Amino acid sequence: MLPYQFQAGNERDDDGLIKSKAKLPDGRTIDDYGFGIVRQDMSPRPTYEWLAETQPNETVLRKPRFTTNVTVRTKRPMVPIGYDYKEIEDGIQIQRVVVDSATPTRIYMRFAPERSISKPGEKPIDQPGTPAKPERSTPPPDPFDI
Repeated sequence: MLPYQFQAGNERDDDGLIKSKAKLPDGRTIDDYGFGIVRQDMSPRPTYEWLAETQPNETVLRKPRFTTNVTVRTKRPMVPIGYDYKEIEDGIQIQRVVVDSATPTRIYMRFAPERSISKPGEKPIDQPGTPAKPERSTPPPDPFDI
């Protein structure tokens, strides 16, 4: 979990009358609310206290790296580069992806080669996971259409 700002004032008091207009819970001041997790004087706001009590990142900190399968739904058949995968309805499932919670996980993809039509009893020439030469007869599809 990443807070928006560590220290920020209350941006709402634009007319200077918030203290007289706002009805706050007992024991709270306008400085308890805002985008920062500490007040202007560096004392903790309720969000900071909640973070300290609940430790929502504890699981991630104990085990920041893990292996998982990643499902990618695509309009056009895609294959990952450097990973095993299996085809699923409307996409693929990339196998055994190591995720490090502290850094982004990049999975490079390319469009899958078109399968050639085979006769009954024959295997198709292009099998899933088999590299193929890219076809140059048609322009590449729009990347937002994958």
